[in-house]
Amino acid sequence: MTPTVELVTREPQPDLLVVPVFAERRLGPGADRVDDAIGGTLAEFMEETDFNGKRGDVLAVPAGGRLDARAALLIGVGDQATFGAAGWLRDAGVQVLHVIGPRNGADAPVTEKGAGEAGGVPYVATPYIDRMDLAYAAADFALCRAGAMTCAELTAVGLPAAYVPLPIGNGEQRLNALPIVQRGGGMLVSDADLTAEWIRHTLLPVLVNIDQVADMSEAAASLGRGDADRWLAEAVIEIVEGSGGDQSADHGD
Repeated sequence: MTPTVELVTREPQPDLLVVPVFAERRLGPGADRVDDAIGGTLAEFMEETDFNGKRGDVLAVPAGGRLDARAALLIGVGDQATFGAAGWLRDAGVQVLHVIGPRNGADAPVTEKGAGEAGGVPYVATPYIDRMDLAYAAADFALCRAGAMTCAELTAVGLPAAYVPLPIGNGEQRLNALPIVQRGGGMLVSDADLTAEWIRHTLLPVLVNIDQVADMSEAAASLGRGDADRWLAEAVIEIVEGSGGDQSADHGD
């Protein structure tokens, strides 16, 4: 009797499953489907830690449950809109000056001035700008929040913008930007709707339309007060001069 040998093959268990995660614990492309397949193990583990998904964050998830790997490594890739849209903006020839704030340096695609020039159109990220007058002079369009001073400054210099109201408070930032948008000097997008896809399909066609940007600039300027500093100074001087006599009378004995 001749013995028989039966070969049993199986897929080897991977040593490590690498999962991209955007900021605010948003699983990256395909990772959400993987997590669904393993019963939400990754999402549950992130909720139990302080892992946020900022670029450079790393979190090891040990094997367990339905995870078909010895371990999973979560890699933070930063802001989803920035991460996804940077390439599309460069491909369209749109130069970007990204003011990211001093605590968010790791979230930007390029964090050194001029680093984008070697690959074509520059995408320059900087933590802070102390000469906003020069930034405004260099810009054709802005993507920003809608605080009162931001709206006042942009209309004063005739700079159109896509306003993203801060999603807290009583909605006052939306009301700040609404008159500008209604006049045609800007766009309005909610914080939740600001995604890479929105930038690609809604904002980018506007940015590359020179005539439309020029029209929006004129509309924004029509609401601005370029002489607001002088007007405010004169108003203060008038108040001080008008109340000078009364003050001396009140304090005179």
